[in-house]
Amino acid sequence: MTGLGLIQHESGVAVSIRELPLIVVQLLERAPQQLLSGVQRQLSLFVRYLRSKPGRGLAIIYNAGALNGSRGKRTNILDRWVTVTLPEALLAGTRVRFSARQEAALEVPRPGILTADGGLVVQVFPADNVLPALAASCAPAPDGPLFSALETAARIQLCDPSWHLTSVKAEPVRYKPSNRCVIRYRLLLERTTQEGILQQDLTLFGKLYSHPDQARSIQEKTQQLYAEQAQTGPPVIPRPLGIVETLGLSLSEAVQSPKAADPLRTGVRALEPCFKRG
Repeated sequence: MTGLGLIQHESGVAVSIRELPLIVVQLLERAPQQLLSGVQRQLSLFVRYLRSKPGRGLAIIYNAGALNGSRGKRTNILDRWVTVTLPEALLAGTRVRFSARQEAALEVPRPGILTADGGLVVQVFPADNVLPALAASCAPAPDGPLFSALETAARIQLCDPSWHLTSVKAEPVRYKPSNRCVIRYRLLLERTTQEGILQQDLTLFGKLYSHPDQARSIQEKTQQLYAEQAQTGPPVIPRPLGIVETLGLSLSEAVQSPKAADPLRTGVRALEPCFKRG
């Protein structure tokens, strides 16, 4: 850990948060098991997301890529997302404190997860200690409960039980480490008619929670709210389409733009005003 502008203390060293990627790269290189593959040249980390809240410490998502690689090629490669979480005990303003044992204490408790002395955790997506169902939610197996739930949700959305799900593509769109993840599911469905086999593309959204009870509670309230709004007119919230209780994943319709040429705005962007110049 030399050459990083560290400040020496009796209990160890302190490094700026801006210099933290250099430390993380060194930890990944020294890990007892290989956590990150596919980067052939010198590894570098680029900040994608940062969150710091009282009582919850610091969480950073990095895009991993070659030091001199193309920015466009490292933007959304999911198996290159590296998450770093640190407890408040390691934070001192804009610096991170490392104990003198930081060099020696490295463990891989689960595939894709590296822990260091003091509470620093490095995770390679979709590994997440607090969201153990994240990997399964991002890779629906044809014989698994998520695949079946998506097929049922699609039939509800299309009002036709004859559709059969043939393939699914999962795309994480909003990921908050150790908290929740919103996933876009692009479905391809088929059904047999007298004219032949018809195909249908459909997009659904799933929201994964850290606790299945939380997913169940929110899903029940959303269903109640949707039913109440449907009695007086078109509901203003997406239609809830089911829940995979074993994963803690709720499913809902994707709110499409009224015009095909308009981009779909999600999250808080859907509440922002649109301006048209005449």
